[in-house]
Amino acid sequence: MRKLRRNESRTRPRGAALVEYVLLLSLFTLAAVPAISNLKNDEKTALRSTSTKIGGSPVPTDVAPTLRATTTTTTTTTTTLRPNNPPTVHLPDGIVVDPDTYRTYSPDVLTDPEGDPITLKNWTSVNGATWQDQARDQNTENAVLKWTSPGLKTICFSATDSLGATGSDCCDVCVKTGVVAAAITGTSANYQDATNSAWRLRATVNITNAWGNVRVPLTITVRFNFSNGTNESKTCSTSTSSSSCTASSSYVSAAAVSSIQATVTLVAANASTPCFGSWNGVQPTTTVNRSAAPLITTTTTRATTTTTTTRGTTTTTRATTSTSTTRATTTTTRATTTTRPTTTTFSS
Repeated sequence: MRKLRRNESRTRPRGAALVEYVLLLSLFTLAAVPAISNLKNDEKTALRSTSTKIGGSPVPTDVAPTLRATTTTTTTTTTTLRPNNPPTVHLPDGIVVDPDTYRTYSPDVLTDPEGDPITLKNWTSVNGATWQDQARDQNTENAVLKWTSPGLKTICFSATDSLGATGSDCCDVCVKTGVVAAAITGTSANYQDATNSAWRLRATVNITNAWGNVRVPLTITVRFNFSNGTNESKTCSTSTSSSSCTASSSYVSAAAVSSIQATVTLVAANASTPCFGSWNGVQPTTTVNRSAAPLITTTTTRATTTTTTTRGTTTTTRATTSTSTTRATTTTTRATTTTRPTTTTFSS
């Protein structure tokens, strides 16, 4: 009995303490919850008051915050580089013009493959032409030009686009010779060899027009009439570097032909001269007598042989034969002389 009572006295304080703890906790909860609610209401009131003072709209404090989605747009620019082709330029072909006559020259094709603007035009070569107005035409696509000398003239034009690419082209302009005239400007006669039994005539012909010598490829026909009644025709050709050429007759018998007459019978363009004008038809002529051909003379010196006997020994010295020939033409005389010494041996 004593032990049981002792245990009861020990157990009561623990149970009372637990009950007291639970009661205190309940009282604290009842007092704290309204206080916390009042505190939240006070904070909401203060927030509304502050928002009103700064001119904003009241911020709802009893609504849960909402996360807003943000959209980000990225723009990608891709640049594709293209090749820049030069302008296309073409000058017309087959241009034939009269001498000393102004004419306008222009490209018949002038475009840019990509459509870029052409910013620079230039006539890079006009081959000695005379400009009508170079300051006006040099950097345009139209050039007014003329030539007085006949033949093929090369002109070139270039164009540059706004990106710096340049295209160009050249063409030939054939300037006509106009009316040409022929003149025999020189003759020479010569024998074929030292026998003086055959001789020939050479005639030099020059071609001119109203502006001077005509340096284009032309074929000149010269007829040679021999005093024995026969004749033959020979040709020669001028060139882009010379307005003259020389035609030669065949060698003929000096005994049968005492004179030779040269006559220009035709002046004509050949395949490389498409811009030949015309020949005036005047046939110049000249006659040369055989006496105009200087004789070719030959002189022969005969050698001697000298024999000298020295103490029973015979020494023979032989000389060679020396021939001197004088060959002459109307313009040049050539002389060749050879002298060989004779050796003599004396006895001691």
